[in-house]
Amino acid sequence: MIEDRIFIKCQATDNHTIENICLDYKIKREELKKQYGFNKYNFIYVGRLSPEKNLITLLKAFDNIIKNEKESKDWGLIIVGDGPQRKELEEFVEKYNLKNYVFFVGGKSWKEVVEYYTLADVFILPSLSEPWGLVVNEAMICGLPVIVSKSAGSYWDLLKEGINGFGFDPLNQKELENIMLKFISGEVNMKKMGEASKEIIKEYTPENAARQMLKGIEKVLELKK
Repeated sequence: MIEDRIFIKCQATDNHTIENICLDYKIKREELKKQYGFNKYNFIYVGRLSPEKNLITLLKAFDNIIKNEKESKDWGLIIVGDGPQRKELEEFVEKYNLKNYVFFVGGKSWKEVVEYYTLADVFILPSLSEPWGLVVNEAMICGLPVIVSKSAGSYWDLLKEGINGFGFDPLNQKELENIMLKFISGEVNMKKMGEASKEIIKEYTPENAARQMLKGIEKVLELKK
């Protein structure tokens, strides 16, 4: 393939709107956490509850951490979304006595989801398959560090290893556990990583995505002449 015929375009969300909603909720963050019964610190997943999202691996990793790491007792896992696997996931939580740690809040509109990003501390996308994963954009706009499966397209563009988060092999539960423990133990600075996320995502705007698309269209028209 000729290099000047290759165009990479970014995937973008409504950064401005998400950021403003996030700022509104941050004012009452602690109050809302108490209202919903969330833990002091929380990981968060947002998306469809279906097998390709690999949530069973996430729950197994979280369960293993809760059962074996004393420092983890202040941590929870917020799961936002709905789908065909919800009953199976809820049964797992019931079976392994995780009801005080795992919170299913159901499906939400994209604007409602922003509230839950604001109440969380670290975002996780464990997918086995994910063309991009716009939820990573959303979480970063809200200033969250991100843990992203290397099977998600967004990992390769949005995640800077050790800067705003970490990537992992979605088939390697132990690797995911070790990364989660970095946050639980305080080995990494969540605030600093969250700030890095906000900085990185600044360029991933609808306007820039449109410019990239236009550039590609112009090149195609030029080649047709």
